[in-house]
Amino acid sequence: MRSWPRLLVPASEGPGATLFVGSSLWGARVPEASALPPSSPARYVDEIARLSRQIDAAKEDGIELVDEEMHQDDEFCPILNSAKLAARLAWEVASIWASSGAAGDSEEKLASALNEFDNAVKQVAPSLDQAASTKLEDELLLSSSLLFWAIDFRGPTLYNQEDGLYHFPGEEAGRSSDELVKLICQLVHNSSIDKRHNASVDSNGSNNSGKDVNGNNQNSIGSSSSSSLRPALNVIFQPFSGSDPNFGECLAKLRAATMSEGVVVLGEASELKNPARGLG
Repeated sequence: MRSWPRLLVPASEGPGATLFVGSSLWGARVPEASALPPSSPARYVDEIARLSRQIDAAKEDGIELVDEEMHQDDEFCPILNSAKLAARLAWEVASIWASSGAAGDSEEKLASALNEFDNAVKQVAPSLDQAASTKLEDELLLSSSLLFWAIDFRGPTLYNQEDGLYHFPGEEAGRSSDELVKLICQLVHNSSIDKRHNASVDSNGSNNSGKDVNGNNQNSIGSSSSSSLRPALNVIFQPFSGSDPNFGECLAKLRAATMSEGVVVLGEASELKNPARGLG
């Protein structure tokens, strides 16, 4: 699924970080994508393969089949008009997310953007929220890959060479590059569909412990006991400034803490041109 391109749509451009809504081409399979005006029915690569999937589903539900013939499945190929439908889905979510006041000019605003993103997705594609409540890991993995959000921290503009700190426009105090690493890891961790889904489990006393970027025990990115679900925040641009003497060290630390979860971290704008680190 992850070998296909992903689309990014800007949702909030302020003086701080820029927020994006992302969608893979598989987003076109979300039922609501075809229903968004102007409606465009999904055009499957192989309609017979689609029928095969329906027959398989009916068979699992114990429904008597009238046609046992199975054809080559096309589940590994997006539908023909997937770019159009996925982009429309992302634009709709981005519009609602932006209207809610989502912004990236402070830690508080970034934290609240998570809930605002969830609410926007629920309004546009309630079927994804339903899948995320089923505890079925395959459906969770699918839903977390269809719609996600990305942040361009614009580290070079936040960095102050005089004090060596990163200053968000909505905050008085600056933060070091190490503190910024912790903030980003926490945002990724808090956006995890798996973490949000298991919040009720944690409240009952159970806990999936892991280790943060400093080796402290907590349920965090990089936890060996966490599931393989991709976080809702899974693309990060320019978190640091090239003028920061700790640029390379902190970029490597951030990638090590998040890459195992499928998070893409692009340290500089030039990396967008490198397919090896791109969004494909």
